[in-house]
Amino acid sequence: MKEKIKIIISKYKELWEFIKFAFIGASTSILEMAVFAFLQYVVFKSLNEVPVTDNAILSFLGIEYKGYM
Repeated sequence: MKEKIKIIISKYKELWEFIKFAFIGASTSILEMAVFAFLQYVVFKSLNEVPVTDNAILSFLGIEYKGYM
């Protein structure tokens, strides 16, 4: 079985590199979203209740609380 996989990988090297790249890209995106959620909803939870009222740019962007900065 391993020999068949090695033959396929060597025959379609560029396709295999694309599959690895796609898998690594998806993995890092999932990790990034998990870290964001952890920081946003656990570490900086108290800042999600502190409003930002003195900045017109942040108000324009829809950022209402300090937890999003």
